[in-house]
Amino acid sequence: MIHEGVSPPLMMLPGIDVSNWQGVIDWNQVAAGGIKFAFIKATEGGTFRDARAAVNFEDAVAAGIIPGLYHFFRANIDPAKQVENFLSVAFDVAKSAPALPPVLDLEDAGSCSNADLRHCVQQFVRKIDEVIGRAPIIYVSPNFWKAHLASYKVERNLLWVAHWRVEQPRVPEGWTTWSFWQYSNKGTVKGIAGDVDLDWFNGDEAGLRALTNTIQPADKRR
Repeated sequence: MIHEGVSPPLMMLPGIDVSNWQGVIDWNQVAAGGIKFAFIKATEGGTFRDARAAVNFEDAVAAGIIPGLYHFFRANIDPAKQVENFLSVAFDVAKSAPALPPVLDLEDAGSCSNADLRHCVQQFVRKIDEVIGRAPIIYVSPNFWKAHLASYKVERNLLWVAHWRVEQPRVPEGWTTWSFWQYSNKGTVKGIAGDVDLDWFNGDEAGLRALTNTIQPADKRR
């Protein structure tokens, strides 16, 4: 099913994260291989929209896989425009089923100072929470966090930590534990051609499903 040499932690669920780079995915095969959840790229920066976001979301749901949507943050672009870009896609794509909380993918510092980056991240996080009533998950590596965001005040954000080829991930300052762990970018999963990122959820299926809800304005949520 999954190959990378990291032993599964106790009471953890396997997942993946994908984008248009994976091409056409056979989600039924992915599910048959034991994958329980998938983070799907929705947007990047202020204008980019992943061409396969909708079909990946719909097909994952149809295969019984719990979906989530993520936004790749571009530090030099107005965070308000990035929120607008993400929500315009998420409101449409995720209307068919509950999803995991939105993810803010932090990998790009651009030419921003650390202070400016922290401010922009805070703006994005708080605006998402204000509009949909759900705090986004933060995806980040320990090294990126330490270099650029170490003094950022974490609020209600769950941690999705990216730390490859280690027995246990290093938890960045501000959190006491991780909720999701991307432990490889070179995984093999039936139904996907080529490499794919591999993840664990720190809990059981009931805990994972408890994180799901609709992605829509807070006043319209069920």
